[in-house]
Parts: sequence; C-alpha cells; structure tokens
Amino acid sequence: MFGPKRLRSPSAEDDNPLSQAADGAESTSAQLSDTISEDQSFQPPAWPLSESGESSLPVSSAAGSDASPTSPPTATADEPSADDVVVAPSPTGPIAVHTYGERTTFGSEPWWSAKKWWKLSDGLEGNDIRTHVGTVGDLAVAATSLRGHRHRLGAEPNQDSFAIRTIALDDHREYLIVAVADGVGSSPHSGFGARLASYSAAQALGSMIQASPDHYLEVLAADQAASLLGRVTTSVTTYREMEFDAPGVPASELRHADLQCTLTIAVVPAGGSAAVGAGRAAVVCSIGDSPAFRLGNGQWQAIDGTLPGESGLWSSAIDQGALGANAMRIFEVPLADGQALLLSTDGIGKYLHFEGRQTLLGDDLAARWKEPVGMLEFVRDASFEFASADDDRTAVMIWMGSRI
Repeated sequence: MFGPKRLRSPSAEDDNPLSQAADGAESTSAQLSDTISEDQSFQPPAWPLSESGESSLPVSSAAGSDASPTSPPTATADEPSADDVVVAPSPTGPIAVHTYGERTTFGSEPWWSAKKWWKLSDGLEGNDIRTHVGTVGDLAVAATSLRGHRHRLGAEPNQDSFAIRTIALDDHREYLIVAVADGVGSSPHSGFGARLASYSAAQALGSMIQASPDHYLEVLAADQAASLLGRVTTSVTTYREMEFDAPGVPASELRHADLQCTLTIAVVPAGGSAAVGAGRAAVVCSIGDSPAFRLGNGQWQAIDGTLPGESGLWSSAIDQGALGANAMRIFEVPLADGQALLLSTDGIGKYLHFEGRQTLLGDDLAARWKEPVGMLEFVRDASFEFASADDDRTAVMIWMGSRI
C-alpha cells in the first residue's frame, strides 16, 4: 500500500521543516528518521520551479513600460550599446523535484552530507540515473531509470533497467522496440539479470522482425519459449564471469531465482505504411508486474486486456519472473496520433491509480507528459517524492506522430 488514498498537491506548507514519513511509509524512511535530525529545515532554491515546470525567475517588464528591478541597465552615452553588453544569466538554483503528500526524511540533507544516506553501490554499476531521449520515424521517446532511496541507503545498485532498439527495413518501414525489466528484490543478482534480460529481449525481437517482418507477431505468439523467452533466459544465465557488470561468481553456481526479473516489451511501428494515424497498433508483451499504459485525454489506461480495441493473443495470468518462463501476456494495442504509450516498473506504475481512481500523481504526470518534454524535465518528473515511494523507478514514454 502506498501513502494516502488521495495525494495532496504541493503547498506552501512544504517549505516548513521536513516532517517524518507517513505511517504507511516503509521501514527505510523510519531508519532514516533515526539518522537525520528532525530539526533540519528545508531551504527552497532561490528561484524555485513553478508547477508548470518552468522557472519562476523574475522577468523584465514589457517594452515601453517602466523598467523593473530585474531589467538590465539602460545604456548611456558613456556606456556600450545594448548590442555590446553581455548580460550574465540569472541564478536558477537547484532543480526542485515535485513532492506529494507528506515529505519523507530522504533528501533533508545533500547527498554528500555526513549523514551518508546516499551511498555508492557496493557493485560496479550503481546506475543512479540512466536516461535516453530521441526520435525514430514519427515517434518521440524519453526513457529514464532511477535508483530508489532504499537502494541508495543500502549501498545497493538500481535493479531496474531498460533497453531501446530501432529497426529500419528496406521497404522504409521502421520499428521501435522497448524492453523494461525489474529485478526481483529478493534475488541477489537481479539487477544484472534485469539489465541483460532487457537488452537480450530487444535484440531477439529485432532479429525476429528483420527475419519475418510481416509475420513476427504470429511467430512470437505461436512459440514464445523458443522465439524469445528461451533466448533471454540463455543469455542471462550463461554470462562469462569477467563480462561487464556480471556477478563475481561463475554462472554455473547460480539458479534462475538468483537473477530473476520481470519483463515488459513493446514493438511500435515508427514509419512507413505500418504507422498511419489511427491504424497504428503496438504489440505489448509482459511477464510479471511491470505495467504498461496508454495515455489519452489525461487518463492512464492500463494495458491488461480491457482497453477498447485491444486484442489479447495470450492472456494467461503469469506472475513469475521471465527467466525460465515459457509464456507471457501478449496484446495488440491501437494507438492514434496524439496518444502515448508508457512502459514502467512498479516504482512508478503502481502509484498512478489507487482503489480504481487516478491519483494526483497520475493526474500530474498525465498533464506533464501529454507531449514530449525536455530530458531534464523528464528526469525531474520521474524523481517525485512522497512517503513510501522509495523503490527503483523506470519510465519509457513513447509519443505518437502528431506530437512531433
């Protein structure tokens, strides 16, 4: 369970000293409460970001009106002309993340403080922030994966991952492939499993499309174990001991459970005859609890077989991890221009709805991500703060053609 039933919007009260985590917060927040003194006050940046995501820097008055205190000085006969004057940028202060509900004790002091609440990972790759943005065909894509507070405190790596691949065929059709994976928390090497599984899944699907561009979906649905899941499992469980980011033990000594992860994949037509307005359909495959959503008209619609026009080619209730599995849920999802697709881990996806209603966070992200945003804004939006939301989080947004 997460926090309150309805998250409240940020208010002036949030500039008061940091409060303790809500009663529903997980044990990590409570541990930090013993570590960080309660009398530390939050000092807002000199120029905080507004709710629209734009800097609330003072601006000069309109042309022809009296100059405001923030207007640049007017040139005189003894001074250089305006064309010769270089005006230094105004201070912007740190980028402020959005807080919903009660503040947690995380972040009450800088990450470099003596409280040591944000530790380097004991492994080689902590992956605090990993981000990609770009376009392919008529799609715009923004992706980020963030290490959660719980793993920062515990000196553990981010167990989420994502992979992105693009395919261009000789007939000018283009495809975007996205894979998102979340390491199972109890598995000691699940972060590595998630990173390699997402990469292997994107590679395998790309090869499948190149080999059979008109029938890859039928091939995938007919023999999932051999065509995709078997290749992913083999790739993850037969790593070389000195391979980059690999566990420091031989693969032969580990079980599937030691590397286990969820896996959610999407194939989206990005150009050519396969991507035409309302005729576009994405293929979404999932195993485990990393959810996918379609965004339209301000609403996050879960891709679970209940969307209008959605067809389930395989809809078994599959909750175990991807490694060693032989089936997954597969859906064809219609996507019109102006809509967007979100692939996420539960560090974001499970907080968009509560008891059948869209939360304030869900409303806010739907408004912010209704069209492509800048890379830093996307990372900031995904870095939201509220009690108990201390898991790793990954989001990949794909905007359809009319947004470019």
